[in-house]
Amino acid sequence: MQNEQAMSLAERLRRCVADTPFFIEVAGVSRPVSVNMTISLGVAHQASDELEALAQLMAEADQALYAAKHTGRNCVVAAESKAIYELGS
Repeated sequence: MQNEQAMSLAERLRRCVADTPFFIEVAGVSRPVSVNMTISLGVAHQASDELEALAQLMAEADQALYAAKHTGRNCVVAAESKAIYELGS
């Protein structure tokens, strides 16, 4: 999967969660309560010609996730070449 495809998939997932109400049961309430949720995602990509260790790839994705949360949540951030790029929220 190319980085652009991964970012597009992550953005679709983010929007789907943000646009879908979740219903939870609350004690003492007769009907389920609608709750809005958002997610932040960090995306890291390993080129097929690179032999990057899985631990390094996970660390980059983790760094991107924390950058997304720091940005204000409900966004997708990619880690590329030690730089962080944000995809609009």
